[in-house]
Amino acid sequence: MADLFSSKKTIGNSQKIREIKTWVSEYLDLGEDVGLFVTELQCTEPGCPPVEAVIALLRSNGEKTQFKVHRTLFDVTQEDVAKTLGHDLTHNNKGEASHACQE
Repeated sequence: MADLFSSKKTIGNSQKIREIKTWVSEYLDLGEDVGLFVTELQCTEPGCPPVEAVIALLRSNGEKTQFKVHRTLFDVTQEDVAKTLGHDLTHNNKGEASHACQE
């Protein structure tokens, strides 16, 4: 698995990262005690898409949660984030994640 914290972020993605963080915070109702990291990683593992957006949560109790969207940061939409986190935007309730995975 790639190291989430060693990835280089480009300046052009900083606005998109803030946007994704806002969506995640709203969907999960995150408190200030949760670290939220969003980055784009290149994956070289077999069967892995070449680039993926990674959303990582680090809770104050040490619990870590990671979500992946198989797109570049620039291409991630609010719908992608909602589906990845298990939300259905059309009905505003829980749904199934489609093209994303959780680790």
